[in-house]
Amino acid sequence: MSQFDRRKFLITGAAVLGASGVAAGIGWWYRARRLPSAAMETGAHAGGDFPNPLRVPGSSGVLGVLDVSGPFTIAAKSVQHAILEGKSAPLLVYQVERDGNAWINPVFRVRSGGTVRAKLQNALDENTIIHWHGLKVDAKNDAHPAYAIGAGAAYDYEFPVPNRAGTYWYHPHPHKLTSKQAYLGLAGFFIVEDDEELALQKALDLKLGVTDIPIVIQDKKFDEQGRFLYTPNEEEEVNGYLGDTVLVNLTPRPYLNAATRIYRFRILNGSNARIYRLAFTRGGSSSCMP
Repeated sequence: MSQFDRRKFLITGAAVLGASGVAAGIGWWYRARRLPSAAMETGAHAGGDFPNPLRVPGSSGVLGVLDVSGPFTIAAKSVQHAILEGKSAPLLVYQVERDGNAWINPVFRVRSGGTVRAKLQNALDENTIIHWHGLKVDAKNDAHPAYAIGAGAAYDYEFPVPNRAGTYWYHPHPHKLTSKQAYLGLAGFFIVEDDEELALQKALDLKLGVTDIPIVIQDKKFDEQGRFLYTPNEEEEVNGYLGDTVLVNLTPRPYLNAATRIYRFRILNGSNARIYRLAFTRGGSSSCMP
């Protein structure tokens, strides 16, 4: 993409509009700033306020794209992972291993009309269950908290995906533990494609993880060791827990090198309670998104 006039997009948190007591929502703040073309070369970074490259979906690893085909196992577990540089700390994740590859909080990609056959293996020390947010599934597969399984137990899912193309997500749904487990890391994208979607991708030259980028925004608190702090008081148990550090795709203060072309951003608010405004800024002015 060197033939394009390049821009760098910088991503950060912004004004708070309010809060709710659920572990889901939509929105985040998006800043854009034009930089000299010399700063756009591979490995270039903004430095200062935005020193970290945005983590984008690859073929495996953290937020890797996993095409759903055949049965697979999802392990809900704790791993060591450095969110803050040089500070490896516990993180709750969904992990899938297949054909010698491993995915952490994978971006599941499914064709409309396909079938999901998955086994949840609970490697946590408390109850959990997965809810497929927005998908048209029956009660058993929708994972009401009554279906939560204990530590060491397993739960089988099998359901068709009749949904039209769209961006959905999956997250834990155990009684009184949903907010905590999602805050500590359990969440991922579920992308459905159909013929119309594939035609749009071809027309706009979109590629998932390159020019079609899922973005989840979350606010967290950290201790000195770089661990997530989740210590809600009585009021926060009701109204929701707010962090003081914004992460985008588990990346603090990120930037994204981009060309002058069409991009699609699939935006998910994975925060516990915070609501955001979206805006693009350039040259000191801003334009809020609806």
